[in-house]
Amino acid sequence: MPLVYSAEKVNAFGEYLGDFNTEYSIGRATWYAQTFPLPNLARLFRTAFLTCVTPPLDKWQFRIRNTDAAGKPTGADLHMNERVSTNDPVCGFARPKYNTMDFYFPQFAAGQYALILSRTGSPDQTRAKIHAFTNPAPYTQGKAWRSTDSGVTWTEITNTTLNFAVYGYVPPPDPPPGDDIGNWYITDHQQTLTMTGYDIVVTTDRPLHMYLRWTTIEPQQHMHSADRRGAPVQKYLDQCFVAYSDLEQNEDGDTTTHTFICDPWPSCETRYWYYWGTRLLQLMPSASPIFTKHRMEPPIQLVCKSTPMSPPQDSQHSRCCEDGFVQFKPGGNITPTQIKLSARFERVATQPLYIALTLWTTLPDGKKATQVMTAHYFTLDHTKRTAWQYFAINLTCPTLTAGTNYTFRVMSLHLPLRNISVWRTMTGDSNTCPSPPSYDVCWRYDYWDGLYLPCKPTNPAIRTWGTTAGYYELTAAV
Repeated sequence: MPLVYSAEKVNAFGEYLGDFNTEYSIGRATWYAQTFPLPNLARLFRTAFLTCVTPPLDKWQFRIRNTDAAGKPTGADLHMNERVSTNDPVCGFARPKYNTMDFYFPQFAAGQYALILSRTGSPDQTRAKIHAFTNPAPYTQGKAWRSTDSGVTWTEITNTTLNFAVYGYVPPPDPPPGDDIGNWYITDHQQTLTMTGYDIVVTTDRPLHMYLRWTTIEPQQHMHSADRRGAPVQKYLDQCFVAYSDLEQNEDGDTTTHTFICDPWPSCETRYWYYWGTRLLQLMPSASPIFTKHRMEPPIQLVCKSTPMSPPQDSQHSRCCEDGFVQFKPGGNITPTQIKLSARFERVATQPLYIALTLWTTLPDGKKATQVMTAHYFTLDHTKRTAWQYFAINLTCPTLTAGTNYTFRVMSLHLPLRNISVWRTMTGDSNTCPSPPSYDVCWRYDYWDGLYLPCKPTNPAIRTWGTTAGYYELTAAV
């Protein structure tokens, strides 16, 4: 009876099905292995060894393992299958036959592998035998091996080939990918409020060229009917856009990140939108859910006058600085509700510093004119030494007029006390200033609050106020 049928035999990756002239006892601890090569990626579906048994019957175990540089079995099982001995020839009474095991197509890369046979059950090592041909070995592409400790260590059986077979097939190459036209979904959706609209960034699970279809008219809803058992049923809900516009993504081609600049978008306008897209210029079947957004007036970002703008932003300021702290001109009538800023001590102080914040109109030359907001107070904590401290100050402020220049002014409430003040010069501290006083090289320094207190506001040594983000943020109601 042949081992394999029809064209299966042409898929033999290793086999010796000839005569045998020796046999070995195989049991629970004594394993045998025959190595063989796979020249290509392959799937294995059948293996065999020539065996016989003596009752009682135990299980056969077939394994595949890797081999090392010497061709010896090594590592854990890559694949293992077992079956009970049934209809096996009895040793000494019948001719041995090929004991086959189907592997159900595990896939292996090209390389040298070991096919291993073992038994379970009784420790008796004489109840089963495996057959081989020796002196010389007829199969030259692999070696025969024996293990007496259940596959932990292996010894080569020289000039020997076990009667074995390994069958399988080389998988056909994968077909070329077709057009990637199919469903998609949104994995991330970010909306950023700008001075004139929204910047929207959408991320999808697969590349496509996306469009944002929007309208200011609330989508209309109506039901579609469908026949069920011969009767029309109102079943499918449709959402209809009217008077819509399509906004194309900023990026070229098919991408997974899609940026939309929704500008202009008037304040207090509500929009409805959804996303659709194409892939390789073909319409994708998916569409997104409907989004809605009511645009609010954005916070006003106030940029400090001083330079450079690299963070942390330091602003030259003192109580005698008359050109203001941070200037801005609102584009519309606004009512400031909060300002965020940061400050720090220039040098380590021994007591807290109390600070007043006021708001003034500003003359064309940049100097303050009229105070329009009563002072708001906050405290700089001296225990934080020279670290930046951050403040969000809620404001009680009248409505500011569009097109008018305004200035926030910040000043220390500490007065320079004579007994704790010294003159700071380029060469060190002294109790007197050179005569005549020169503000370019000499200014008064107050040890009480740890701040530079110059009478020349442009002095480059003054670095007291600033923000790590490089701007001051004002929140206002429209």
